[in-house]
Amino acid sequence: MVLRPRRRYAAGVGRHRGPTDGGDIYMRGMRRIGAVLSVLSVGVVVAGCATSTEWDTWKSHPAHFASGDHAVFSLRNSDNAVRVSRADLDAARTESWWGKPLTVDQTQILER
Repeated sequence: MVLRPRRRYAAGVGRHRGPTDGGDIYMRGMRRIGAVLSVLSVGVVVAGCATSTEWDTWKSHPAHFASGDHAVFSLRNSDNAVRVSRADLDAARTESWWGKPLTVDQTQILER
């Protein structure tokens, strides 16, 4: 003889309600609406962050950055604070970096 625990709830009653419960359908619908709104919000934010020229540049390259050096350089520099070294210039030439070009005077180029 096998002893099995008695069911605590009858079918369709208690915590695990059946598909006929209106609250369950309502919650599924609300979750779906929340997911759709989240995806649309991300799409609007992402689409609004780039110009058509930038989109064309990103579409023509398989990755966001040409290399790790390119990523470090881009994250280190902004429009207001530019720090360029000779090694950055050499890496940009050999790795064919892309994106918005930064212009600096010869006096601003760091030797190290």
